[in-house]
Amino acid sequence: MLPQLNYSEFYITNVCNYNCENCNRFNNYNFSGSSEWKDYYPIYKQWAERIDINKYAILGGEPLTNKDYLNWWKGICELWPNAAGCIITNGTLLKKELKNIYPFLLEAPEKRWLEISTHRHDRSTEIFDLINPVKIETVQGHYGDAFEHLKVSYNKVKDPSWPMLDSINKWHTLPDNIKEECKEVHNLSLDIINAEQNVSWLIDKNGVRFKLKREEYFHQAAVISDCLTQTFTLHNSNPNIAHDVCDSKKCHHWNRGKLYKCGPVDLLKDIDEQFKLLLSPDDRKLLYSYVPASIDMTDGELKTFLTNLDNNLDQCKFCPENLVSKKISPALRNKTIFIKNSK
Repeated sequence: MLPQLNYSEFYITNVCNYNCENCNRFNNYNFSGSSEWKDYYPIYKQWAERIDINKYAILGGEPLTNKDYLNWWKGICELWPNAAGCIITNGTLLKKELKNIYPFLLEAPEKRWLEISTHRHDRSTEIFDLINPVKIETVQGHYGDAFEHLKVSYNKVKDPSWPMLDSINKWHTLPDNIKEECKEVHNLSLDIINAEQNVSWLIDKNGVRFKLKREEYFHQAAVISDCLTQTFTLHNSNPNIAHDVCDSKKCHHWNRGKLYKCGPVDLLKDIDEQFKLLLSPDDRKLLYSYVPASIDMTDGELKTFLTNLDNNLDQCKFCPENLVSKKISPALRNKTIFIKNSK
């Protein structure tokens, strides 16, 4: 029996037509680069003989900006026919692309769906009109996960006179003035965090499924931009805490034929190549020291890699340990770029 990844993500482009602040794949910056399926098919064909996948997503960036996105989807389904999965899109290109995607969804609606993260509630009507669902199923947010994020962030930023937060009941019994300050000053509340998980399933007359997410809040990402000094840098967190609060720690990431623990540990190197991060020599060495799984690994090396895949990394220090959420205002507009191709 092959080792199995319960969930993993195939990353196919850095390009996005939105610039959502705090994007955790850094696509709010003028980030370039896309991949074609034909260039990596031989490698993934070998991976399919060594690793099984239960569930997957194809994402970017905005994956539909990659003209090869459907070949990626068809190829992944060919290599891992028992896997269930989706493409995650912001939906802005669906009027043009749905006619190409829909027949492929219709072939296996029990195993394929389209996930649409609008990032704006005002675009829901547009999506409903495009899909014309006959059934809508609302999914409740992961309340426990949201509370864990709230607890860690609250205990980090709280005034010394405030009580420690260790349970949902404790949150509900906090004085109103503390909860108000948490929301207004620190962008912390269960409502805000749960807003990241507002999900509905839209099902059309043919049983084809569309997962609609109305995320309006993102917590801060690894990259910190300073418009005054025109520089990019990273966090300097406790890696254990950053890993504990991370909501991507089990979103294992395929890119260019290699497997990474998560997206940031791969993409931060690309960000550095394109924008030159402001890092100490030791931090840059640490950033580049991560070794992903490659197809030329021995079985023993691969087993060790997979055994440790859910553990924290030293590179987790580059991500935030305090998940303060901020409302995003995605728009189709120019992106921040200070220094390009000048490593």
